[in-house]
Amino acid sequence: MVFSDRAFLFLFLPIALAVILLLSKVKLRFISILVLSFLFYFYSAGIIIWVLAACIILSYLAGLWLDRHKSPWILAVSLITLFLPLLFYKYSFFIAKNVGISAESDLGSFLNVALPAGISFFTFQAVSYVVDVYRGEVKADRNLLRYGAYLSFFPQLIAGPIVRYKDVDDDFKADHQSPSRFSEGILRFLHGLMKKLIIADNAGRIADACFGLDNSEVGFLTALIGATAYTIQIYFDFSGYSDMAIGLGKMFGIRFPENFKAPYQSRSITEFWRRWHVTLSNWFRDYLYISLGGNRVAPWRLYVNLMIVFAATGIWHGAAWTFVIWGLYHGAFILLERAVFGNNARRLGSELARYIYLLPVVIVGWIIFRAGSIDQAWTFISALAMPLGEDAFTMPNEIWAALTPSAVLATLVGCLSFIKWTEKPVGVWLEDRMHLAGWKWLCFAYILISMVVVAVASLATNFSPFLYFQF
Repeated sequence: MVFSDRAFLFLFLPIALAVILLLSKVKLRFISILVLSFLFYFYSAGIIIWVLAACIILSYLAGLWLDRHKSPWILAVSLITLFLPLLFYKYSFFIAKNVGISAESDLGSFLNVALPAGISFFTFQAVSYVVDVYRGEVKADRNLLRYGAYLSFFPQLIAGPIVRYKDVDDDFKADHQSPSRFSEGILRFLHGLMKKLIIADNAGRIADACFGLDNSEVGFLTALIGATAYTIQIYFDFSGYSDMAIGLGKMFGIRFPENFKAPYQSRSITEFWRRWHVTLSNWFRDYLYISLGGNRVAPWRLYVNLMIVFAATGIWHGAAWTFVIWGLYHGAFILLERAVFGNNARRLGSELARYIYLLPVVIVGWIIFRAGSIDQAWTFISALAMPLGEDAFTMPNEIWAALTPSAVLATLVGCLSFIKWTEKPVGVWLEDRMHLAGWKWLCFAYILISMVVVAVASLATNFSPFLYFQF
C-alpha cells in the first residue's frame, strides 16, 4: 500500500485517523498505531511481515541488555543479528552473481528472493536505537508495544525519513496532538502528494522513455532531456513522500525530522549532502563516519573514511555496481572540495556556482544512479559530452510521444527547484504561514484545491509507485 493508492487515501487513512482521534489515552494510542502499522505493512509485504516483527523484538531485547551491561560484545552480536536479514534479502544474490553463481542454480534461486518493503529503513532505525542505548544517549524503552509502534509507525516505515528513537520518544510517551499540528499535517501531506502526482509522475514519464531506449538511439538532446527529467522526478518523488510522511506524523501527534532542505539550491556537493536525504546522511555520519574516527584522524585516513561512507551510501540504495559508483562519484567530489577549499567547501563561490558546478555534477550523478547498467550510464554521459556529434539533436518517436504538454510543463515547473525562492523548503514555508492572519485562507484554499486535484487524479489514472520503495 502506498500513500497515493485509492485504498490508502479513501479507506485506510480515514479509519486510522478516526481511531487515533477517538482514543484519548496515550497507551491506547500507541497500541492502535502498532496495530494499524502492522496492517499497513501486511498489505504491502504479506507474510514477510515476520522480518519486521523479528527486528522489533531483537532490537528491543538488545536495548534492554545494553542498558544494563555496556558490553561491546553484546553490541556486536546485536548489530550482526540486526543486519543479517538485510544482508540476506538485499545483497546475497548480488554477491552470488559476482562470484559466478548462476541465477538458474539451486543456490541462485534460493538467494533470489523478494526484498521486504522498507527493510533498509527500519533496519537502520533499529541499529540507531541499539547504538544510542549503548552510548547512553537514550534509555531503553521497557514497553515492547510502545517501542514496536515507534519502529513500525507506517508513515515512515517504507521509505523514511529514518527517524531516531530519541527524536520521537517523547511524542510516543505523551499526547502532543493539537488542532494546529493536525492542520499543519494535512497541509504538508497534500503538498507532498501534489509534488508526487503533478510533477514527479509527469517528469518520470519523460525519464522512463529516455532511459528505456537502446544505447544506439541515445543522442545529446535525448540524454539531456532524460537526465534533467530524472533529476526532477527523483527529487519531487522522494521529497514528496517525505512531506507526506511528515504530514501524516503530525496528524498522529508525532513530529518527524526534516529530510530535504532544498538540495538543488546548494553550491557544493558537501552542502548538497547536508540538504539531500538528511536523515540518511546524518545516520552515516553518526554511526559509521564517527565510528571510523571522524575528523580526528590523519588526512589520508579521513579521505579513506569518507570514501568508505559514500561507498556504503551507494550500496545502501541497491545491490548494483551503478549505485556503488554513484556513491564513490559523490565521495570523490567531496574529497576534491576538501582538498581545494578546506572547511569552506560547504559554500563554494557565488550563486553561479550552483549552475556551473553543482547542478552538472549532480545531474551526471543521477544518470549513473538511474541507468540500468554501467554501459547505459556511459552512453548517456558520452552523449552529453558530444553536443555537436552526429544525430545529436535527433530524437526517436518514443521521446516525442512522451513529451506531452502536461509532462513538459510539469518538468519545467520542477526546474524552479533550481532557483532560490525562500530560505526554507516550500512545505516548511507554507506551514510557517498557515496560522498567520493574511495567509490562513490562502493555505485553506490550497488544501481544498489539492483535495480536488487528488480526487480527480485518483479516478483518472493509476499512480506510479514511489521510487525509494525499491530501496
